Amino acid sequence: MFECYTSDSVLLTGREDYHWNELWRAIIATLVFVLAKQDVVASGTVSIERMIAEIVQALDLAVACADGFLPSPEAVHQLVYEMVRASPTLQQLKEREESGKYKQGLYDLLMTIEFYEGQLEGASSADNVMRVLAREIERDGIHGVSAREREEPGLIDPSVWQMASRALVFLPLLFDLVNGATVLSTRAQTFNGVGGSGAWWSNDLYHFPESVRRNLSDLLFSEQGLGLSSYRYNLGGGGLGVSTPARAPETFYVSQGVYNWSADAQGLYFLKAAADRGVPQLTAFVNSAPRDFTTNGQSCGGVFKTGTEAGYGQYIADTLDHIINTLHIPISYLSPFNEPDSSFGPVPCGQEGMQTNPNQRAAVINGVYSKLVSKGLQNKVGIMADESSNLGLAQNEYASWLPQVLDKVAVICHHTYDFPTDANYLSYVNYVKSIAPNKQTWMSEVCCSVGAADASDRKWSGGYDPTIRGGLHFATMMMQSFIVAQEAHYDFWTLLSSSA
Repeated sequence: MFECYTSDSVLLTGREDYHWNELWRAIIATLVFVLAKQDVVASGTVSIERMIAEIVQALDLAVACADGFLPSPEAVHQLVYEMVRASPTLQQLKEREESGKYKQGLYDLLMTIEFYEGQLEGASSADNVMRVLAREIERDGIHGVSAREREEPGLIDPSVWQMASRALVFLPLLFDLVNGATVLSTRAQTFNGVGGSGAWWSNDLYHFPESVRRNLSDLLFSEQGLGLSSYRYNLGGGGLGVSTPARAPETFYVSQGVYNWSADAQGLYFLKAAADRGVPQLTAFVNSAPRDFTTNGQSCGGVFKTGTEAGYGQYIADTLDHIINTLHIPISYLSPFNEPDSSFGPVPCGQEGMQTNPNQRAAVINGVYSKLVSKGLQNKVGIMADESSNLGLAQNEYASWLPQVLDKVAVICHHTYDFPTDANYLSYVNYVKSIAPNKQTWMSEVCCSVGAADASDRKWSGGYDPTIRGGLHFATMMMQSFIVAQEAHYDFWTLLSSSA
């Protein structure tokens, strides 16, 4: 369909150091993204059809002119291979092309692709595929290119020629964007942390050999691994009433003012490992207070015992003082209750949990804060609250306690087990701004959703998905927090699982 030209004014020459296959994959990935997000993209300033047309025409022109600008026969073979891999995506476009803006280009691409799909039937490996492609292309050239109707640029719809030529001219620029990022001078968003918790895998992993523990710590916390910037240490309540031993963390608490600092060696090991590897934000969070502070004397199935706020605050302050000033582990945040909307009962329970009713939460926070002050920790450790399990519940309950302790709460944390829509997420964020305009919201726990890559079906659905689809599903949920809600922090629930 197009004539291919080489001139000093048009960049149709390739650089030897480009990994061209990565470029083709990036362009196809852009097309996949546009098709998957067309409801969002369509609301922008650029027509989605125009975007698709430019991508299709760029790919068509690249195939038609491959011999003229790609640096080697191998690069030509790789281009054809990536087009064959993209066949399912390009086939989708046949059903939506009505405008004629890229009909011919799409037809030409699919003609070439379908020919090689037939040739590749029976190829048992990637090496065999490339050998077949090399043989066919070296013998006859790229199929369909020489037979395409050759027209002078002036006889083609100028807008189509312009789109395709512009896209191909800027392929090197697109490649650079794939392999790097452009850092703008204007700040857009500051991220505080991304991470997860040590519940409850640390209780098992501690019993593995030291070499395994060190390797795991490197994988999670070092810059050579995931380089997590947030780690949540589970400050256990003793596990009384919990039927699953691995979910029954030890407690330092013996009685008021008396502690067993040798307890929870397993949890402290990985907390220290995170600190030693430079994780900047360490949080201690409580699923249940020790037995003296719950109505049933258990670590689950009960309610926080009204009247014990000062004693509970003393226990928290003493424990943090020990971790920070004796163990030299810099805890920066404390969550005095986690998902206080549930006791996780009845006993025997699957995990620790302590219901803390909305009318109790301000008193608990006041009790903890006053004891942090007595230890001189109020400027070192910020209180996060209330880690409600879902946004709808949080939005309904905040008014009954949050205004009373706004000056003592450093950040407002929530979980997203209601797997909210964008609209519901924005409703929550805007509500918090209305009652606490100077406070940030953070997403501090979610897990157990598997499904489509775009997370359109996100819900409570625990399972094991080792494919990239699971990663994309989770990444989409993260982007909802970062982009839609403009939150600066995101924590997953457990960083490891014993069931996978």
